[in-house]
Amino acid sequence: MVDVVCDNFTALLPRIEQCIRECDFVAVDTEFTGLHATSEDEVSLFDTMEQRYGKLKKFAEKFIICQLGLAMFTNDAKSTYKYVAHSFNFYVCPRPKGNMDVRFSFQASNVDFLCDHNFNFNKMFYEGVHYLSSRQEKLVRAEDESLDDKEVEEMLGLTKVFRILERAGKPLVGHNMLCDLALIYQSFCQPLPETYEEFKAEIHQIFPVIIDTKHLCFAVQKRLSQTKLLEFTSLTDLCGALGSQRGTFYALFSPEVSHGEQCHRYSGERVFHEAGFDAYCAGFVFLRVAHLLAMKNVKSTEAQAIHLRRYFKLMEPFINRINLIRGPIHYIDLVARDPPLIRSPWLVVSTPDRSQLTLQLLQKELNCVMDVRQLTPILGRHCCQL
Repeated sequence: MVDVVCDNFTALLPRIEQCIRECDFVAVDTEFTGLHATSEDEVSLFDTMEQRYGKLKKFAEKFIICQLGLAMFTNDAKSTYKYVAHSFNFYVCPRPKGNMDVRFSFQASNVDFLCDHNFNFNKMFYEGVHYLSSRQEKLVRAEDESLDDKEVEEMLGLTKVFRILERAGKPLVGHNMLCDLALIYQSFCQPLPETYEEFKAEIHQIFPVIIDTKHLCFAVQKRLSQTKLLEFTSLTDLCGALGSQRGTFYALFSPEVSHGEQCHRYSGERVFHEAGFDAYCAGFVFLRVAHLLAMKNVKSTEAQAIHLRRYFKLMEPFINRINLIRGPIHYIDLVARDPPLIRSPWLVVSTPDRSQLTLQLLQKELNCVMDVRQLTPILGRHCCQL
């Protein structure tokens, strides 16, 4: 892993570009300063997709990326099942430019979360790499026509990495990627489009091939249930299970990933929720799950190393499908119609005395994961979705 900050960004940029150009796929992760713009914007099983996108849009407008992780995976030309990962961990912070003074928010629970995982706020504020969205770049040029291309180029900062990534057209891998994709678009391109369908089209145009390992693992969980490696689908659990002795030797010729030059910190240290490490983990999970699928019906006597092309062929049913948590559908399809709405059973609870039933009491008494919506306050009726 390489920490990328203002002081070393320019020197590292050629190496980052080379890693992107030469790799087979790129894994990405972000850490951000908040999650819900207001308490009303928390996700709910009652949301329509239009409502959910509205919440996502407000999230991207209010919060920013504070850390970006990229891990470039390259197949070893001499050994089909061996890969090298070059991981970069960018600290990110916008800077004022002329009359453009970016405003963003922090959410206390996110700050606590970042502190719990040893996030370095000093590095973010003092050394974070700046950036300009395409829209901001146009505003800067219009505001000061005396700026030449070189001066504007220096202002772009991390946006240059995004544009290298966009031009390269490499498959993009991540875990539970919806918020990552929204913030990447908002930060480096334009404000999120007004409509949900426009958003899907824009993301697909920038990244034609996306694999969300959260959706992938949900989708194949039953098919691979005998492995007992996908019982939990958090990135931490998946990386632990698939990287264990059982995960390594369950199928012969499991992909082996070594860390590239100057990236060996991740060899001996597991730093979950550091963006660079989580990006690496997403790529690792993709390779191991793809291999389990490829080897599912292969006898041990017939086993052989499997080329990456075969993995991507197996991924076709899952490509460009982004996991959606607590929503009316399980995933967003970036290139086709979304799957049919799937609603959990609704339980309507009522009481003749409204004062005896509150949302908090109802949640406590039922003691399960659910969303609650009050339907008719006068009668004290509540609708629960479990």
